Amino acid sequence: SSKTSKEFSMATCNGSNLSLPKVINDPIHGTIELHKFAELIMGAPEFQRLRHLKQLGVTYLVYPSGTHTRFEHSVGTYHLAWQLAKTLKSRATTLETELTDDEVLCVALAGLCHDLGHGPFSHLWEVLVKTGDRFADYHHEGMSVQLVDRIIDQVIGSGLSGAAEFADFMRRRHEASGGTNRELIKQLILGGPEDQEIPPGRQFLYEIISNKRTGFDVDKWDYINRDSYFLGLNNKLDCQRQLAMLRVLPCGQGRNLLVIRDKQVLEYIQLLVARRVNHYVGYQHIKVIGFEKLLGDALQAGRSFLESQPVESVNPDARRYLLEASGSVETLCWLTDARLELLLTEHCGPTARHLMQRLVTRKMYSLVATARLALKDPEDKRKYESAIKKARAFSEDWNRRNPQASDYSTIAEFRKIDYGSGLNHPLDEVFAYSKRGSAGQRCSEKDLLFPDLLLSAIQVSIVRLYERSPGQGRQRQEAEREFLDGLAALGFMKTVE
Repeated sequence: SSKTSKEFSMATCNGSNLSLPKVINDPIHGTIELHKFAELIMGAPEFQRLRHLKQLGVTYLVYPSGTHTRFEHSVGTYHLAWQLAKTLKSRATTLETELTDDEVLCVALAGLCHDLGHGPFSHLWEVLVKTGDRFADYHHEGMSVQLVDRIIDQVIGSGLSGAAEFADFMRRRHEASGGTNRELIKQLILGGPEDQEIPPGRQFLYEIISNKRTGFDVDKWDYINRDSYFLGLNNKLDCQRQLAMLRVLPCGQGRNLLVIRDKQVLEYIQLLVARRVNHYVGYQHIKVIGFEKLLGDALQAGRSFLESQPVESVNPDARRYLLEASGSVETLCWLTDARLELLLTEHCGPTARHLMQRLVTRKMYSLVATARLALKDPEDKRKYESAIKKARAFSEDWNRRNPQASDYSTIAEFRKIDYGSGLNHPLDEVFAYSKRGSAGQRCSEKDLLFPDLLLSAIQVSIVRLYERSPGQGRQRQEAEREFLDGLAALGFMKTVE
């Protein structure tokens, strides 16, 4: 008996009778525990490929430490989604205790899977794939949903420990929506059902991962903190404070929404400003865009080469993944940053190879000129929209008239930077509650903090002109003058960057 007791004790200490969660140490959130279903999903090759996709694309060529990946961001979003859902479930109000255990886990798994659909160099791949008409409807969110289905099917059929329980969970009915947990996870990634009404009283569920109303969601919490950390920028949101104060409250029209505390409004504004700053000095930095346009030209040159050669004479992977099926799930699962670089360097002809060598040696396209137009007064929205529509057309026409092969080639790039609410004021859709518990809409014009946001334009449209290779002084001057004069006629002003 004593021997049996001793053996049991040793087995317990060795962990053979324990099912301990896997723990990850994260530089942003510290210790992160993984649910067993999260582990099963993360073991899939489709998820592991996220380790090989840089979160910020070519930004690392400007900020050397900006090499973090979609993998870390996905795990961080999972952690925050799990924490927020559990916190909402534990609230003392009747409404919030209605969150089910299944809903909490679905929210967490949606956070884990929300970026599965990203391709090489993240957002840049989406832009490159949509060039032309064939894959014009390509969106990484839609691809994420397709990969969720693919991974779930793989796990269910894998025979791995826990796969049967995983299958039962995915097939279990979600009472509020009438679908399954599997369908709920996909809807949470998309920010709501595509073909039906959001279940009554459950609007807040769809705001945790992708908040289309305010943009105040755990995806943004993680990437602002993570990107700022690795770019060396001093933008930080206290996530634990946000978790402690967010509530679910009725906000009219039968909606139960995620509501912030009135004292959080300034922090919400600071998050939006941090996002905007990251765009200015990081994501849309003038040099980053120069490298992006160079990589885009390399892909275009590679595709032209592949089209011009006999099928049997070119690399089959290059032809399949870059030309014939660039917008397919199979391509997404195979391509990584490194594989795209290899195909363009080794198998797509001399022009693509030359451009990729420029990328490696950081010989980017140089900025010639910048013009901008800002929307400061919402009353000018219609006039502004008309101007930026014409500016887009101007840029597209400019690029048609300046192909890569011309003697002195320039390329125009149109970009927008705002607070994440498009042309609407970011406070227009925000609800906040007081310490007395009542929730009310933060009408922007009446809000005490509204003047702070008037210091910056609601949206700024920027058009930049780059030269693909250094031209003679006169060529550059003529291109700059024609570019700026054309945009000045639309109300844009010359800008120094």
